[in-house]
Amino acid sequence: MSASGEAHHASGNIHHGHHHTPSMASTATLDIEAWTVSALESLSVSTEARGTGIPFSIPLDNSIPAPRTNQARVSIDPGLGGIAPPRRPPSRRDSQRRRELVAKGNEGSRQRRRWENDRLVHVPGAQPPEPIDFQVGPTHVVHDYVPYHVAQLWDRGLRDQIEEDRARAAALKRKRQQQIDAGLLSAGAESGAVAVGRVPRELRATAKKTPALKGWVRTLEEPVRQFLVEEDARIRADAAEKERKRLEKEKEKEARAASEGRICGDQACRQWLEENDTAATTASTANVGVVLISL
Repeated sequence: MSASGEAHHASGNIHHGHHHTPSMASTATLDIEAWTVSALESLSVSTEARGTGIPFSIPLDNSIPAPRTNQARVSIDPGLGGIAPPRRPPSRRDSQRRRELVAKGNEGSRQRRRWENDRLVHVPGAQPPEPIDFQVGPTHVVHDYVPYHVAQLWDRGLRDQIEEDRARAAALKRKRQQQIDAGLLSAGAESGAVAVGRVPRELRATAKKTPALKGWVRTLEEPVRQFLVEEDARIRADAAEKERKRLEKEKEKEARAASEGRICGDQACRQWLEENDTAATTASTANVGVVLISL
């Protein structure tokens, strides 16, 4: 009889318990136990566990005391709370000074020369850049800004200046034409206004042909030259007179100082003589008193 049949038979006996007797109840109990044993034997359950993790055990005895750990108590002084801990010493392998030395390079190396050239070390007139050098702005010359309400007046002034220049040029042209008509100038002469200090070509040619003009120029220049010579001589004489007066004043000061020093010396000598006379008189009086006492 199989396990399922036995279980069905046992369950049938249990469900029809209203017909059984006490002897039948004990028989049913024995059948259930036998069925359980037979079911466990039929299963292929091995006692060796495979693929399990770390075995653990559950202690059933609660009387085992738990290990005690000593707890350390730390108390902080409130007065020392604001004191900062000492700074950690900088690493010798990495520091700002070492980084600068590495950036500079060794003395005489190409890296050191590049570093010095970039910073204009050996340039005597080099100046460090200022904040204004880093400001963004135009490099060309910026003219003054003309406000909008002044622009029309500005245009009007330019227009007037242009009209004046045109009128002046027209007047010079008419004057030149009149000189040509009068025969004073040739038709091929240079046009335009004569610059200050420039001798026109026509006048130079006429002066070459007329020797009397040289005498006229000499006659005009001689008074001017004479005036310049006299003015120079007067300036030199004034300077010499001032120097002579200054030297005389210095000599007077020296003589006055010497006389004051001599007077002071005479007074000192007179005072010294008076002091010596007083001392001699006192000594003689004392000697007379001693002589009288001895007598």
